Amino acid sequence: MATLIDQEFFARLRALTRRGEPERPAILTVGDLRLDPATREVARGATRIELSPQFTEVERAREKFSFAYIPEDVELLFREALTCFSQGAFNAFASMCRRTAQAMFADLGEAGRLRLFDELNAVRELADIAPEIFAKLKSVLFGAELDARSALPLFDGYEAGIMLEVVKDLLYEAYVRRGKLQQAIMVRRFFLDETNPNIAPLDQRAEASAG
Repeated sequence: MATLIDQEFFARLRALTRRGEPERPAILTVGDLRLDPATREVARGATRIELSPQFTEVERAREKFSFAYIPEDVELLFREALTCFSQGAFNAFASMCRRTAQAMFADLGEAGRLRLFDELNAVRELADIAPEIFAKLKSVLFGAELDARSALPLFDGYEAGIMLEVVKDLLYEAYVRRGKLQQAIMVRRFFLDETNPNIAPLDQRAEASAG
């Protein structure tokens, strides 16, 4: 015999089944921005923006970056930086950006650090970054090289967003651009070797130079 609790459960279940399928919320569009509340998907034009699956969070797009040519230790630190940014922990994000920069300098050496400093100044002019924000960026990325005890400035969301784009640009210039260029040259060299019988293959030229 069913208990009172069982009877109440089945009564509620029957009531739910009589209601039918819940009405699907309408898809919201503003310009080229499209929000589907049912699937929790956002798209701007052809670009899909991934949202957090947790309903309790204020939704924030997860930042992504291609790590194809990034050294493992630099990748690990910048992945943590992206996680901090996506969670709105902007000062933790700044701290991880400093550690990312330090890992880059250790990998690239002094010449590489100077090139990235020049790139940072070039970005300042290209993006017309405000002087007070640029001072914060320089303090985070290069301040520890001048004074290991230098404190990190505080960042709000807007300033952290600028920091994110700057660090991505530095990573691209330091690794991605070089990696793509080297790969493209190797591919062109390979096809040239395959189609021109007068040019010795790469492995034969390497053996000849070694001998």
